[in-house]
Amino acid sequence: MLSLWKLRVGAEEYYLGQVADGIDDYYTGAGETRGQWIGAASSALGLTDGVTGDELRAVLAGLSPGTGLTPNGDQVRTWKNRVPGFDFTFSAPKSVSVLYALGDPLARAEVVEATNSAVREAIAWLEREACFVRRGSNNRASKPAPFEQFGTRRLRGAGFVAAGFRHRTSRAGDPHLHTHVLVANITRGPDGKWSALDGQALYRSKLAAGALYQSVLRNELARRLGVEWNTVHNNVADIAGVPRQVLKHFSKRRAEIEEELERLDLDGPDAAREAMLATRRKKTDIDHETLDQQWEADAATVDYGPADITDLLASARTIRPCDGLDDRAHVTVNGADHETGERIEEVVSVADFVARVATQLPATDSVVTRHQVQNTVASFLTRHGPSNLVERLTDAVLASPELIPLPIREDADAGFEQQWTTRGLLDIEADLLAMFRSPGGAHHRVDETFVDERIVEIGDTLGTDQLDTVRRICTQGRTVEVVVGRAGTGKTYTMNTVRQVLEASGRRLVGVGPSARAARELGEGAGIDSYTVPRFLRLANQLTAQHVVVVDEAAMTGTIDLWNVCRTARAVGAKVVLVGDNHQLPEVNAGGGFAAALDAAG
Repeated sequence: MLSLWKLRVGAEEYYLGQVADGIDDYYTGAGETRGQWIGAASSALGLTDGVTGDELRAVLAGLSPGTGLTPNGDQVRTWKNRVPGFDFTFSAPKSVSVLYALGDPLARAEVVEATNSAVREAIAWLEREACFVRRGSNNRASKPAPFEQFGTRRLRGAGFVAAGFRHRTSRAGDPHLHTHVLVANITRGPDGKWSALDGQALYRSKLAAGALYQSVLRNELARRLGVEWNTVHNNVADIAGVPRQVLKHFSKRRAEIEEELERLDLDGPDAAREAMLATRRKKTDIDHETLDQQWEADAATVDYGPADITDLLASARTIRPCDGLDDRAHVTVNGADHETGERIEEVVSVADFVARVATQLPATDSVVTRHQVQNTVASFLTRHGPSNLVERLTDAVLASPELIPLPIREDADAGFEQQWTTRGLLDIEADLLAMFRSPGGAHHRVDETFVDERIVEIGDTLGTDQLDTVRRICTQGRTVEVVVGRAGTGKTYTMNTVRQVLEASGRRLVGVGPSARAARELGEGAGIDSYTVPRFLRLANQLTAQHVVVVDEAAMTGTIDLWNVCRTARAVGAKVVLVGDNHQLPEVNAGGGFAAALDAAG
């Protein structure tokens, strides 16, 4: 994974007080290796050897080391909220850290070189994709001439001034191989002028850079040590053969964060970041002189050790590098068996690979950028994942007729960015719209008098709008009904009355939710037997025309899931009721189906 931290003016005080004796000591001391200057623009400032404290402080202040001036030769100008630089932290999977901690010196050396290679390729990719400067001004009064362009424009920078520091431990003392790359907030533009980086480009590229790092790391270790990999999940995979209990045992830092989240009763990325900061400890608490012995003794408590790593590597097989994309080229694909969840690894042609990636894209995004396509490409690769191959495979996917380029729009933050959608998703959306617009028929209508009588018998205290909703769902006869309501407006309570009326008329109701929690709440609140989308689809053969399928939290259900539910119901003539809040958080997967249903229903 890759995390990105923005350094602030005065951040040295945090490092001084919380980490070590100074910012340079934190990154170069405490038992870790000395930092190295990397980045294409570092050499332009004479930075070619190991990092020193004075050099690090200078570039973070926007100065050319040893001069007291900026690289442009003038005095540095300070302003409020200036950003000195960015900390990119590349973290290896826990299994790689365990391999390093318990492996012999030769294995350790290969792991170190693999992580170094992955970091170098990821940084070089970021320099190509996200190293930009801004020129121009959004202040009309500052324009020296009336013909000069108003507003800012983004231009390519010459590369990063960056210092890389490889660390081997977490703050809890567990093996945790990670590399801090401090990128100074300065680069040289095509006009020769040094200025600040365009930070927006860095943040927009973070996920793709992290996915590329993981792909290169998998390739390097497979090539160097022959290790195999479990299924990639969220762009990360662990080495096959390292037991799960060992990974959990050496994840004490994560356990600390999870305990803090549980104590605060919070979740989400922002809360996790706060919990991480709240539970930080000084790295100086770790005795680095006896670290190897500590790791070996700690691993022994879960019946694991160096001998197990030796056995794992002894059974490994080396691989042949693959860089070409001609008709004979093949790549190794990482996947999982849909029934058992077990890891599957197979070699496929580039054409098959492109088809698989293009087919997968609609499940995650309605519209994709090049970076998102590249993430999917990297997650499919088990081996042969150097950055040049990932980028060439990305080009091949983008050239596939399955992807349709959209008109380029100007974005104030990102400049001009090409986006694509897929033919498969467009077909699915068209099919959904046809279902939503279907007029239905008498089969789905319940007699109005019968409905009113049942409502009186049930005796629920419904509001005017809730009563109207019950009557419409039961009597309109539409193939797909849409119920919209904000949280707390009684949607589930209303659906409980709908269930009782429809069951009295001979219908049978089944519920579907985008998550187990949503399905459980629908079941408990409305008395409808409810399932997640995958489980509902497995029970599809039990549906009949007398069923009414209620999809709760429909606004948070992805388009493909919604399509699968609706087409499954329509195949047997069942009615569908979509319940949700169109002002809710957007779907995790490619979405927009609920909004389209609302529009079709008028």
